[in-house]
Amino acid sequence: MELKDFVKDTLIQICQGVNEAQGEVNSIGGYVNPAIYGVNGNPSHFSTLSQGEGVFMVDFDVAVTVSEAEKQNGQAKISVATFLNAGGGIDNSTSQSSVTKIAFKVPLSLPVCPSSKERYKQERRAEEEQYQNLYVPSGVG
Repeated sequence: MELKDFVKDTLIQICQGVNEAQGEVNSIGGYVNPAIYGVNGNPSHFSTLSQGEGVFMVDFDVAVTVSEAEKQNGQAKISVATFLNAGGGIDNSTSQSSVTKIAFKVPLSLPVCPSSKERYKQERRAEEEQYQNLYVPSGVG
């Protein structure tokens, strides 16, 4: 599997898993990835988007291979390394490959629980109204 496909599939499956879990967890009174507001220094995420969506870092630590046989037309394909030995047969192939370990992070905002997102919007509206009422000069209205 090419690295780009592995990264794409991983991020999609994380979001799909969160999305699928939300309905079941909500039905028993819980929240999966609720909208976040007013939390500073939370170690679970590093930022929050405007609608309360937490932004998380997905850490990848992957072994990749670049095979000499794949280096056609000057473009090598980077593939996720697989280490399977299915029977000990001898491979007479003359291609060479090297394995390299790479680590990187991808910021990801997961699907937010719809009911908590609505509550988040209501709380933000109420806070903004309260703020406006505090700072409107008297006699202006």
